Amino acid sequence: MKNLFFISALLLSFSGFSQLDTVRLTSKISDVTVFFNGAEVNRSGKVSLAKGKHILLLNELPNSINEQSIQVEGFQKAKILSVKSQLAFYNSTHKSEEILQIEKKVKALQIDIQKINIQIDVYNIEEVFLLENSKLAGKEKTVSLIDLKTAAEFYRTKLLSIRNKIIDLRLSVEDKKDTIRDQYRLINKAISKKKQAYIQLFIAI
Repeated sequence: MKNLFFISALLLSFSGFSQLDTVRLTSKISDVTVFFNGAEVNRSGKVSLAKGKHILLLNELPNSINEQSIQVEGFQKAKILSVKSQLAFYNSTHKSEEILQIEKKVKALQIDIQKINIQIDVYNIEEVFLLENSKLAGKEKTVSLIDLKTAAEFYRTKLLSIRNKIIDLRLSVEDKKDTIRDQYRLINKAISKKKQAYIQLFIAI
């Protein structure tokens, strides 16, 4: 069955359900009413459960919530048996999924930079090769003026193309480095978040 739950932010004591599996709920803020001395925040979401008793967990709620004001309602075909809120802390000894995903993205960007630098090295080698060949072509006494002009245009076009590509690649490297710096800022933010407390809300139904 599908149930819609509504959390404004403790009703009864919580006991006798420690052996039940805990189902994590995902909720979104649906409405906020601001007052002079605070705010009322409504969160809502959906969950599908099999028949029987369950413990539902809303995790990582702001620790600024007034626990005495928490209300839970809106379940259909299910009775709320108990609600408990408790203070919890992020586990600072393990990397969160958020940090792992950011690190994965950083690693991918670093590999991209390595690949781009290899392309730049290849273009630099090609440029040296062209310059050396242009010197050899100029030493040919039997080459006509038309051939020299054609050769000069060829080398000019190729060198301009190579150098423009190198500039574009270097700009791409800088962009990726900027993105990596942004990702490290997100990691630092996530690490500082792990040092903070939050509210866990357990709902027995």
